[in-house]
Amino acid sequence: MKCNKSQMATLTMWKIFIVLLLAMALLMPLTLARLHSTSGGGMSTGLGGGGGLGIGGGGSNLGLGLTGGLAGKDAHVKTKDIDAVEGKSVSLPCPITEPLDNVYMVLWFRDNAGIPLYSFDVRDKEARDQPRHWSAPEVFGSRAKFHFDSQPATLEIKDIKRHDQGIYRCRVDFRTSQTQSFRFNLSVIILPEQPLILDRWGRQLNGTQLGPKQEGDDIVITCRVVGGRPQPQVRWLVNGLLVDNQNEHNSGDVIENRLLWPSVQRNDLNSVFTCQALNTQLDKPKEKSFILDMHLKPLVVKILEPPSSMIADRRYEVTCESSGSRPNAIITWYKGKRQLRRTKDDISKNSTRSELSFVPTTDDDGKSITCRAENPNVNGLYLETMWKLNVVSKKKAMSTATKR
Repeated sequence: MKCNKSQMATLTMWKIFIVLLLAMALLMPLTLARLHSTSGGGMSTGLGGGGGLGIGGGGSNLGLGLTGGLAGKDAHVKTKDIDAVEGKSVSLPCPITEPLDNVYMVLWFRDNAGIPLYSFDVRDKEARDQPRHWSAPEVFGSRAKFHFDSQPATLEIKDIKRHDQGIYRCRVDFRTSQTQSFRFNLSVIILPEQPLILDRWGRQLNGTQLGPKQEGDDIVITCRVVGGRPQPQVRWLVNGLLVDNQNEHNSGDVIENRLLWPSVQRNDLNSVFTCQALNTQLDKPKEKSFILDMHLKPLVVKILEPPSSMIADRRYEVTCESSGSRPNAIITWYKGKRQLRRTKDDISKNSTRSELSFVPTTDDDGKSITCRAENPNVNGLYLETMWKLNVVSKKKAMSTATKR
């Protein structure tokens, strides 16, 4: 079928019209993006009525920015690093440099997402008196709250989760001023588990007591820590002083530090051995402490004021005292090799006293009485002192007294 000139002209005009429509469809996003980058507040907050596209119901209108992700000039905003501990709270600052009357909206974004996860809406006069807060339930929900009246304004996030780690951006849209943006790199710190303490044979130590040890013994204990991000430092302290911070074994997320404390001495008694695992200054280190208990030999044994001479067949009481033993020393009396058993012991916190009651005979003259103090928990170590007896008969004692 042949077309006349009039029909040909009409067809050409339709083709030109379709080409123009296609060109406008392609250029429109670029034009809108340019308008967004040059406008202070109005265009940056959205397309809906009053400057925003409503999401949700009632007072939860959420303005969607056309460039909500990290595109354009916002990509050049300096990023500030912020650390948070899992299970704790963190506040992300978002300084508002203008009076609230000039604020349009405050929007929070995550990573490159174009849809906000939190909005603070003061677009109309009513909202200025009672700002509208909205928090995406699938992100923070009730865990987040924007505090606009603090200095600076902050987004508080409670009960931090591991998956909260990421890049966050605060965008403040003003009515008459340039939009401001702030970016934060939120790192979530995962605390390590409580340290476990193992003896030299790999058995777990429970309670809070280490030992008891004897003088000269070596202490060999290992602190084992599991987990933590970043990797924790595992260190040993003795009486609060750092003595070893070298992790000697790494296997996956298990870290160990083996402490060798050689030849413990008496003055090490009650020393506190503490293993600490720490990977942040935002929280206290995880730690486990043990107090060193020791079995100690006696240091002193002496017979208190023994009589210089005794009269045969009279009863005498003599006291021997020992100190320095832990636990308290056991005192035994001997005459020659024969043990004397008529004794009475008195044990106090730091010493042991034993009173011997005996009746010497003239046959005992020149013999020795021995007081021995020993700690049965300390192998083969004891202290003893000897007292040489001077025994006279009753007749001789009376004769001597008459001459005087």
